[in-house]
Amino acid sequence: MPHPQEKFNQMETNLNLQGHQIRFKGDKTSGTLSASMMELTVPESPNQVKLACDASNPTITVTDGSGTLDITAQKVAFSGHQLPMKWRDNDTVKDYSPSELHRYWNKVAYYELTDENDEGEKATQSFANQVCQEATMPGRGSETLGRLFMLGTQHQQTTFLYLCTTHPQGELRAHLLKSMDPSE
Repeated sequence: MPHPQEKFNQMETNLNLQGHQIRFKGDKTSGTLSASMMELTVPESPNQVKLACDASNPTITVTDGSGTLDITAQKVAFSGHQLPMKWRDNDTVKDYSPSELHRYWNKVAYYELTDENDEGEKATQSFANQVCQEATMPGRGSETLGRLFMLGTQHQQTTFLYLCTTHPQGELRAHLLKSMDPSE
């Protein structure tokens, strides 16, 4: 029970769960805590986080309704997400070692236009804006704000580095950060 004297709401000893759980519920989350697992769930939603404390295989599992992410000391495994293909036994699980994941996250997406039309720079900017307004993952509608990408054309050596930003009118637009020309 709440008490104005804080000391009455403090534990003075360890709590031995003996295989039992502590269950808790908030406005936006509920969960359980046991000696080997903490589980957080968003009610009426597929979103869930599990922290498994098993000493032989500690794991973090995140589920968001479209897929699952498992993180261990040895690998990061995804299921159901649109990521670079790395198939295992023809199923839909892609797993990455930490070094592979590090290489993937540091790659900036590159797009190449086959040719520039008569409008040149205007067409390039239009395509760049389109990239920012499209979902990063098919069918998910994921936010692209802050996404970096490069854009080039087949008949020009200059490559443009863009950042997806919010336009004053509220829509996502591509902001040109830098033009990179190999001759410079």
